Amino acid sequence: MIAYLQELANSLRNNKLRTFLTGFSIAWGIIILVVMLGAGKGVENGIRTMVSTVGADQVKMGVYFNQTQTAYGGYQEGRQLFITRNQLDYLREVFSDRVTLMEPEFSFFSNGSTSFASQMLQIRTIGWPEQSFGKLELRAGRLFTPQEHNEQERVVLISDGLVSKLFASGVDPIGELFTVFGATYRIVGVVKSPSPFFGTAFIPLNTFEGIRPNDFVQIKSLAVFPKAGQAKESEKLAEDLARVAHQITRSDPSDTWSIYVNNSSDQAKTMDMIFLSLQVLLWVMGIGSLSIGTIGVSNIMHVTVQERMREIGIRKAIGAKPRDILRLVLGESLLLSMVAGVVGLFMGIGIVKLLDYLAVVNKWGQQEIPVGFSADDVMVLRLFENPEVNMGVAIGALIVLVVVGVVAGYGPAKKAIKIPAVVAMRDMK
Repeated sequence: MIAYLQELANSLRNNKLRTFLTGFSIAWGIIILVVMLGAGKGVENGIRTMVSTVGADQVKMGVYFNQTQTAYGGYQEGRQLFITRNQLDYLREVFSDRVTLMEPEFSFFSNGSTSFASQMLQIRTIGWPEQSFGKLELRAGRLFTPQEHNEQERVVLISDGLVSKLFASGVDPIGELFTVFGATYRIVGVVKSPSPFFGTAFIPLNTFEGIRPNDFVQIKSLAVFPKAGQAKESEKLAEDLARVAHQITRSDPSDTWSIYVNNSSDQAKTMDMIFLSLQVLLWVMGIGSLSIGTIGVSNIMHVTVQERMREIGIRKAIGAKPRDILRLVLGESLLLSMVAGVVGLFMGIGIVKLLDYLAVVNKWGQQEIPVGFSADDVMVLRLFENPEVNMGVAIGALIVLVVVGVVAGYGPAKKAIKIPAVVAMRDMK
């Protein structure tokens, strides 16, 4: 066995250029496939982490009442839809077994100010039940108390990204005054920002109702939280919510814009489809590169056997059996394919790790969002994070190339050993 391996090694050393070209074709195909799949996984991990960081993956549904696009039930198109308090109570009753919480939700963009600065920001309402779900992540101070909700106290929570914009460096915002909509509120807490793109201030729902009661006469948006067992059936729940809402507002059920249900599960499915499409694209490109490698291996092995025709003739002339010649040729192909494939595999993994390192050092696809009391308090969002290589897939690709290399050498070698020794030596003089 040792002598056989030494013979294979000597044969490969004696043909350095041929060995290099064959090995390069094999290694290159593996490298490209591993790097593509690893980089694709890094992009997927980065986006999923970013979505989770900003809270976009929470199971929450929003029901939005807009203007109608069609005439229906005696009403002209362009009618602004809304529901009343009584109709909201009806919806709660109908979906009581499938929904944990359903309450009005208000969101506006307005200019908020302190004694230090003013800033355009988002104003959002939050009720006590929604707050009790733990959706707000506290950074400093405290959240609203039940008493503050019930007694409509003018208190506010601001997102961490607003601290450095509304206050001087080193100033503690807790207890400071904040003005919006012409009303002044006391800041009681700082929470994690729900969005990396703009600051948000949260006001108790009951407080907002006391300040702007007319907004509750015509409710145009709802926050809906499905029960735990209903999360997987959110698509059906969204359809039923829209159907009942169309009934009570007497609007066209086919007018999907007039009542729009924002389903976070649908967004998750869409994201999964995007990542699946990305993986398919990378696979197609990787397999294309792998195919080029296999074609190269096949061509080189064919040429190799043709070049060694005289050697094969001499071996047959001195008594070598056909199976010995076949074993030698296929052994070279197998050894070269395995060594080059393993080298390509580790080089591909190394390149993926290098890309990860360079992405962190050079901040590729990275954005820093201020989230605290100083310039050092930032939330880092990365578009490329922790690229992973599926070793099962990589090894499978390696096996494919090895098999192709062996098969590519088998055909020409089988043909060569059938040629008489005299003819083989004469052809290659």
